[in-house]
Amino acid sequence: MVKLTSAEDLPRRINQLQSELDRGFPGSRILVRQLEQGPPFEAPIEVQVFGPDLKTLEQISQSINKILSQIPEVTHIRAEMAEPQPRLTVKLDEEETRLVGMTHQSVANQMYGTLEGSVGGMILEGTEEVPVRVRIGGAARKSVDQIEMLNIRPDQPLAGAEYSGIPLTALGSIQLNAEQATITREDRRRMTEVQAYLEAGVLPAPVLADFQQRLAASDFVMPPGYQMQFAGEAAQRDDAVGNLLASVGILAVMMIAALVLSFRSFRLAALIGVVAFLAVGLGLGAL
Repeated sequence: MVKLTSAEDLPRRINQLQSELDRGFPGSRILVRQLEQGPPFEAPIEVQVFGPDLKTLEQISQSINKILSQIPEVTHIRAEMAEPQPRLTVKLDEEETRLVGMTHQSVANQMYGTLEGSVGGMILEGTEEVPVRVRIGGAARKSVDQIEMLNIRPDQPLAGAEYSGIPLTALGSIQLNAEQATITREDRRRMTEVQAYLEAGVLPAPVLADFQQRLAASDFVMPPGYQMQFAGEAAQRDDAVGNLLASVGILAVMMIAALVLSFRSFRLAALIGVVAFLAVGLGLGAL
């Protein structure tokens, strides 16, 4: 968080800092944003696509990403389906695992305790108990080669055997693959979301309208069984306005009841209501 002594020319400062950080750290996604009022949203423009098949959702996400990248005001785009996470898969040899008296579950438990750690106790920080997690150091688990050399200890060592453990590679093979980390669902439907971040000082509504025009002018066709909806600033604004309008009816009834009970006359209450309505209209006209 950066606190400025002056808010003069704030959008230009934010955009300049954004450009400098993008050039200085090309391998990272850095978002420079101004703290604003209003309903909270993660990204100014969010496009949500619902459908059953993950491959089709990924293709739709790539098409939306391509159209958003053509808008000059868009600085960064984040697509869930376009960000696979690395996954380390261990394929154990059944015969070798049984020969050392181990099971898949015992090997998995030892790897989890070694890499992720296990709670070995608690310490007191003032009035709060903080768990102490014990695991191997970061230098011993930062690469696949080092993980392959992890030693696995059998549950019941063989009689007369003197060794600190069995290398993991002796029990099976390790593969590093790219895989979709999470599958997002909303209302029990699979969903992918594309988020677009804008330059400072740019309103989301015109950019969203520009995206909708570009989407309509392109050859993009939504497959049958798939649905698209917009979230972000537009959805949060509509929800806020809807929540406000939901109370208008109750407030109007209470105001009319208060006027009628105060003057004991429907005629005077109607007269005051007409005057109030005309006053609001002339005020808006003056503005």
